[in-house]
Amino acid sequence: MKEFWKNLKNWQKGGVIFVALLMVTVAVILVVVLTNNDPKIKLEFASSNNIPASELKKVRQRLWNVVKDNTKDFNDSVVYVGKVRDYKETPEDNDTVADFVVNFDELKQSYQVMVTWPERDKESPNVVISCALMDGDYPETPCATEVNSTDNIMDYLPYIGKTESGSDYKVSGKYSGGKLYLEIKTNGDIDEAVVAAKKWMNSIGFNPDDYLLYAAVGKYIQLNHSTTADLNVNEKLPYFVPNVFYVYPVVDENGTVKFIKADLPGCTDYQTDSAEEQVRNYLNNNGIFYPVEFEYCVN
Repeated sequence: MKEFWKNLKNWQKGGVIFVALLMVTVAVILVVVLTNNDPKIKLEFASSNNIPASELKKVRQRLWNVVKDNTKDFNDSVVYVGKVRDYKETPEDNDTVADFVVNFDELKQSYQVMVTWPERDKESPNVVISCALMDGDYPETPCATEVNSTDNIMDYLPYIGKTESGSDYKVSGKYSGGKLYLEIKTNGDIDEAVVAAKKWMNSIGFNPDDYLLYAAVGKYIQLNHSTTADLNVNEKLPYFVPNVFYVYPVVDENGTVKFIKADLPGCTDYQTDSAEEQVRNYLNNNGIFYPVEFEYCVN
């Protein structure tokens, strides 16, 4: 009997030692796994930034995936260094949006990055990587990026693509008077760029007619349209100049124009008088003679 209890104590000691060793082994494995999960992308910022550490890690992880997809002889053990330039932070409602270019000199690749924090919608991605065809040091880089799944077009912007003739174009989200509009820039033909931008929007599930589209060619030109029974109005309106006015038709159930509405962000007499004059001149010059109603201090 004494021998039994002696053996039992030895087994208990052995079990404790085994459990201790097992815990140490698991801890070591966890440390290794967590260390290996750290993306092997290093970002060198030329200026300070306020990106939270968790979001910055997401940026590095997304970049690692994209660089891997675009690098023929990708090496998992190499730490790739990206040099950040054109860094800009913009407040947007309760969020902050940062966008910047990352150049990988060793790979001769450039990417545009947009990161938003904190997230408004937990289901939407808050890091977007796109091809920096116009802004990067290596604009000819073939670029495949991750496809996002979201119903907010801002999560896809800025977007940079190519027209059918090979020109670069860029779509950016902007706000004026609380209204979202999409600005289109290009180093080629602006009409072709707008066609390409609309095609891209359709390809990711967004209807271009739901958005104000503007081509930046020295001034803002409204190229979107609304559906009314008046074809001339459809071609010329809505019309919009950021922070000056937004002009659009008000229609009945049959699409007949009832009147033209002009929202003016300005509040002072000078701002409103100037905006009213510009609106009336635009409508008269384009043969639109419906009554006009003005709304002031719109934001």
